[in-house]
Amino acid sequence: MTALRVTNSLLLNKQVPLQYACPERVFILLAIKITMGFDKEGKPTGECVGYTIVLVDTINFNQIKVKIPKVELAITPEELQEARENGQRVFVELEEAFIKPYFNSTYNTIQDSITAKNFYIVQTNL
Repeated sequence: MTALRVTNSLLLNKQVPLQYACPERVFILLAIKITMGFDKEGKPTGECVGYTIVLVDTINFNQIKVKIPKVELAITPEELQEARENGQRVFVELEEAFIKPYFNSTYNTIQDSITAKNFYIVQTNL
């Protein structure tokens, strides 16, 4: 396997507003997953520290995962599942979303970490 050579980049490990990489502001919400915490030794604490939401953009249908802190959700995972089972799409916008490229040494690749303060359900004509 060829090792990836990482050169200096102004963007590596810097948070950039997501709108610069993904100008579409409305996404389809596919899933909400609980993010559990870990202690200093890397052992699971069993405590919910936030959520990972799975979204699809409405132009290219690219799937992204966004981490949000533990907040009151606009829709619960159960409500989302029920809506999807009934054929409904749930459209959302992100609050203060950022993308941060980083080097993943396990896979020798540059990957994106996307975070947001929260998400909100929106009505759309899509």
